[in-house]
Amino acid sequence: MKPYNKVNNMVEITTPFNQRLNNEPLKVLSEEDWQFWNENGYVIIQDVIPKNQIDRMVDLMWEFEEKNPSGLFLRS
Repeated sequence: MKPYNKVNNMVEITTPFNQRLNNEPLKVLSEEDWQFWNENGYVIIQDVIPKNQIDRMVDLMWEFEEKNPSGLFLRS
């Protein structure tokens, strides 16, 4: 069985997240993280997103909402 199906340019993953085909090596998680995922359904990966990207996203969200972190509205 293929790990995915492609229909109308959409990919459907057919392998459940809690299974690895052929014991493939993990690319991001440690074996301990993988075991935690299987037992708890979630895992926390530290520093997966660089801080500068997080800061940029936060700034964009404040700008989109036309607000700033101090709670004051921005004027156009």
